[in-house]
Amino acid sequence: MGQLGFQELFVIFLIALLVFGPRKLPELGKSLGKGLREFKRATEDLKSSWEDHMKDVEEPFKEATKDIHRECEPRQCEPRRYAQLHARIFARIHATC
Repeated sequence: MGQLGFQELFVIFLIALLVFGPRKLPELGKSLGKGLREFKRATEDLKSSWEDHMKDVEEPFKEATKDIHRECEPRQCEPRRYAQLHARIFARIHATC
């Protein structure tokens, strides 16, 4: 589906003018503008809260990665010790989320 051209918009405007009349058309346009503005604000609020929530979730994972690398270098640590660190740290992350 492509962009609406001038002819399509003109036909839509004429149909709206015939259906609603010249008195109601400005009110409908104003209502439509308010609705679109409210929708845009709501989506921006949702996006902002989503980003804030993701930051809250990401912090424990970053701290856990630092803890793992501080206590045991992955390539030099024995697998069992490394698995124990992972389990302990991710249990702590799960408790905070």
